[in-house]
Amino acid sequence: MSSFTGAVAAANHVDESELLDVEIDSDDRTVIDGNPTYSTEWEGGNASNVQSLNDGPYNQRLILELNITSSDAGQQEIILNYSESEEIGIKPDNVSVGSGPLSGQSDTIIRTAEQEVAIQFDSGDVSAKSATQNLTIDWIAPGELPETDEIISHEITLKNTTDDDYYRFTNVGLTGIHHNDSKYKSGDTVSSITYSRNGDNGAFRVWGGQTLTVQAENNSKVVSIREFETTSGGEIILGDIVDRMGTVPGPTANFEIADDLNSTKERVVQIEDPTNIIPLQFQPLNLETNWSTDKIESDDSLVLDVNSADLTGTDINATIFDSNQTVVNTTTTSLNASGDASIAYTPDRDLNGPGNTRQ
Repeated sequence: MSSFTGAVAAANHVDESELLDVEIDSDDRTVIDGNPTYSTEWEGGNASNVQSLNDGPYNQRLILELNITSSDAGQQEIILNYSESEEIGIKPDNVSVGSGPLSGQSDTIIRTAEQEVAIQFDSGDVSAKSATQNLTIDWIAPGELPETDEIISHEITLKNTTDDDYYRFTNVGLTGIHHNDSKYKSGDTVSSITYSRNGDNGAFRVWGGQTLTVQAENNSKVVSIREFETTSGGEIILGDIVDRMGTVPGPTANFEIADDLNSTKERVVQIEDPTNIIPLQFQPLNLETNWSTDKIESDDSLVLDVNSADLTGTDINATIFDSNQTVVNTTTTSLNASGDASIAYTPDRDLNGPGNTRQ
């Protein structure tokens, strides 16, 4: 009896199809939104290893290593879970099957649902093989994206096997610095360093409280912000590291410049080559906001007054939250030559009526 049972088990054994590996193409591992206000050598989406949402959908190629067995016959599904992308407002607009065992299969069906894409195929129509399957996904952002810099994962499943890979989403800050902005080296002798907002001379002036986006030339680099000083003879000497961040898996990273600077400070950015440096001069923004009143009737006008040390006409975003931390209004305006701006609201129209709000 035991021999017979074993024989039946062996006869019914089926080698299941497997997902062996998932990889996002190395040129599609970073997507950005927005452009810096201040930059000189910034490439953004013009670089081969950075995709941009500024001009519409961006294409991302996924490379799947599959083992599809003919003995595991019937309908099967490759499931892509994109829930982390959806959390920040990025969704698939189109999915296409590229080269690989599923290419040209007339019965392959692609379904897009909330937080997942399913690619359905009949394994009986696919030769038993271990092969590379390419997928191309066009991603869009229907709404406003958060001001964030984070790593986002795709999880893909076939049968009982799952693998994942990740990309980076970077919402570009006020100032964009590129590897090619470097015109100084540690140990150089200089008579002076000329700072400007755009960094025309390889040295940037940045505000406290702003976001600084750094773009390396290659993927997965380490960017450091360091202290430095010049000796009496003008030699640039590097000091301690005050902040450090990796750009994994792409070439970009955001730095939040401290907004509590008590005086002007100077630092340098190191990207890729540790001898190449980009000097930074930090300046306090002294940003203040005040409401015209703290309690009004629903049809009254409410004014938000903004004061700052920025006299260059920079655009600013004023975001209003309710007591549940939900955004109820975002308005963009420009600072005037005195560093001031005023934004008028009608609560019924602009702030969802009665309740508690905060900027």
